[in-house]
Amino acid sequence: MFALEVKGGRISCQDGIWKYEDRWGNKHSSSEGPFQQVRSGMFSLWERVNAKNQSSKLKDIIMGYGVVFPDVDFEVQGEGWNQELVLDRIKWTEKGVDVYSRENRRRLERNLPAGIILLEFHDAFIVSVDYAKAIEIKNLILDTEWDIVVIDEAHQVGKPHQSQPNVKIKKDRWYLAVDLSKSLKVKHLITRKGIMDVADSRFSPPLPC
Repeated sequence: MFALEVKGGRISCQDGIWKYEDRWGNKHSSSEGPFQQVRSGMFSLWERVNAKNQSSKLKDIIMGYGVVFPDVDFEVQGEGWNQELVLDRIKWTEKGVDVYSRENRRRLERNLPAGIILLEFHDAFIVSVDYAKAIEIKNLILDTEWDIVVIDEAHQVGKPHQSQPNVKIKKDRWYLAVDLSKSLKVKHLITRKGIMDVADSRFSPPLPC
């Protein structure tokens, strides 16, 4: 069982305080770094799995964790982690995984062999929910077979609250998540609530209502 924490945007650490900046320039800071977060998440996931599956086999499960920095070359040094726990932009690219975005799409398509579909060329992609919800991109994703689809920060794709009956609310994120959960081309859908086997007839989307 391996837990990953993905941190997009810029990141730095000074005097024990982690500072983050997203693509829109929004900044925030925290005393708890991504390595502490993912380590806690790993044990929390193990406890939940163990509580639902009382089996001696679980004692033999190998556990691990790491942090992904898709947008930066991570050069922060510290005693609480080492580079073996890090997958940054350089390592990510070397392993044939890229960020699927409006900015990168043309560059990625230029390097494709003739007759090859982009989403089937690499083993894995990172894509933002807001880019994936666009009709063209959403259809491309739904037309591709995936072993695993991971939705991080799943509360952001929860069904929006209808405060007033006559007010139109945006449900594009919600529809994307629902369509992924129903797709027969997605074998496993992973959210913060756990791992769901989409092929299982008992599957119901673990999405906030």
